[in-house]
Amino acid sequence: YTLFVNGQEVGEGGTQGMLLHAAQNNTLTLPIEVEHGALLSAAGKALLSGGEIAARIHGRLVVRLKGGDLTVPLDLSGHLTNAS
Repeated sequence: YTLFVNGQEVGEGGTQGMLLHAAQNNTLTLPIEVEHGALLSAAGKALLSGGEIAARIHGRLVVRLKGGDLTVPLDLSGHLTNAS
């Protein structure tokens, strides 16, 4: 999956070996390695002044099941702030 800020790619991440338990709530952690120079370039003054920044995570998750793999599209959007 890839992290975009103000439409510009600033980082990416991936997971392996997460175990999901049937009939239970599961928490997914999506670690992202951020390129700080790209983040500063994309966010500009908003990052330094505490303003809101448009962010989006786009990619796919692959769930491995007995009967075969299930690909789940991932497209999350929101805003980052200094309080995040």
